[in-house]
Amino acid sequence: MPYTNASDLDLISALREGRHEALTEIFRRFWKPLYLNAYNKLRSHDLAEETVQELFTDLWDKRERLFSDSKKEIHLPSYLQRAIKNKVLNHIRKLLSDRKYYD
Repeated sequence: MPYTNASDLDLISALREGRHEALTEIFRRFWKPLYLNAYNKLRSHDLAEETVQELFTDLWDKRERLFSDSKKEIHLPSYLQRAIKNKVLNHIRKLLSDRKYYD
């Protein structure tokens, strides 16, 4: 795999250029801690997997706009952990809203 030894900044650059292999490498490196973070909050294997998958789908869909400020140093693990936290919170809010609606 060509991105196995790439730095996070190289992966971000390749991702912004639309290189699917970069997304695959980011997924390979970070899916497990992201999944564990989501699972620890949601306590559901399926919901945690779905949330992580949604994060990576968004990452690909928004790749050209993400990290566009080249003056700012990007720490990919921190960015992804913050993103999964937000995804989990949004999911919990939706569950609470749905529950309130159904009650």
